[in-house]
Amino acid sequence: MRTGEAPAADLKTLFDKIKEFMQAVYETLTGRIAVKPDVKEFFDQLHRGELSSKNAAEKAAGAQAQKTTTTAQGTLTGASRTQPEGEGNRERYEANRKLNEERPLLDKNNGRGAPKPKQPSNDLDEVYRLVEESRTEFDAYVEALRDQYGGEIISRKELKARDRAERKITEDEGPENILDINGKTLVLDDIGAIIAVMEYLHGRDEVVRMKDRYKRPGPGNYRDTLINVRMSNGAIVELQLNTQQMLAAKEEMGGHLLYEIRDQVQAAYNKGIISQDVEEELTGYADSGMERLYHQAFEAALYSSHFSTSSLDITELLKPISTHFQESGTGAKVLSGKTLNKLEYLYAKGRSSQSRNLSPGSSNDGTTSLGSVLGEDLTNRNLGDSEAGASSLAISATSTPSITPIIGQNAGNVK
Repeated sequence: MRTGEAPAADLKTLFDKIKEFMQAVYETLTGRIAVKPDVKEFFDQLHRGELSSKNAAEKAAGAQAQKTTTTAQGTLTGASRTQPEGEGNRERYEANRKLNEERPLLDKNNGRGAPKPKQPSNDLDEVYRLVEESRTEFDAYVEALRDQYGGEIISRKELKARDRAERKITEDEGPENILDINGKTLVLDDIGAIIAVMEYLHGRDEVVRMKDRYKRPGPGNYRDTLINVRMSNGAIVELQLNTQQMLAAKEEMGGHLLYEIRDQVQAAYNKGIISQDVEEELTGYADSGMERLYHQAFEAALYSSHFSTSSLDITELLKPISTHFQESGTGAKVLSGKTLNKLEYLYAKGRSSQSRNLSPGSSNDGTTSLGSVLGEDLTNRNLGDSEAGASSLAISATSTPSITPIIGQNAGNVK
């Protein structure tokens, strides 16, 4: 570069990245944001020089504007899953929508009157032993599906926490009914691939239950496919099929948080902590938030387009709930500390994301944000039991707005 010349585009992008990174470092050191484990792993890989070959491969793959997905009902050709819906992807959307609407429901042993699968023992210690014994077999089972249909595997780091399993045991439901002690998620590229896997597995003897929630959504319009598989030693494990878009909505954009809030609000009402009017108000906010969030995530999945905090203002979904607890000061009486922290973090993150979308350095002005530099690789990623889904790797490149604490000091019941 000669003196007096503007820097080349690539060099300017590099400077922008360095600037955003240094600002993120400052915010981390001042306690404004926390470095997530995935971010730490990225920079560990960067330091070890493990990302250069990976980035080259990703760049080559990104040059292919078209990709083909083979399903049981034919071949769908369309743009990559990160292509916006406005760039010739309407055909893809219509093909996926028609494929999902016209196919039969692929439930199996699900619904009223259907035989419910059970573990081979009603002793919790024995169930855990059998599930542990089958881990290698289950790993190979899901890896074979990935090799055949593509996608990425998300695995729990450990089996379901023992105390969580014990909480599921009631007079009517014993240890033999706990089917999710070991679970994995296969994240597939699009709806067609999910349907192809379901069609392949539906008639197999080892598949003892299938919940087709892409055809018949669950509460709040959430969609996935839940499959229980019996291993050769009799242990039953859980496999979920999903798309990046729906997992992002659930894990990164507050879907699971809204579900937790709804559940804890109902529990607070049952204990007499809040009135029926307050319970109905808060559950209404949670339900409408989930329905909107998951509807837009499903639309993005039909388009095979990217879906993240830049796609939807999540502060609109969380603000009514956050405002209620700020004004009433009853957050600590209704929600757990973990849920309160998630609410405050995601609300601030949403505000930061929307601010970043309108400022220099955002994806909207043609430069590269730090989040896109970090990227996301879920392949065979090990997650804790509380994180069985995709997690954001983005570091906020703008100062995280402070918000009024929502824990509150009111120790009395709210009627």
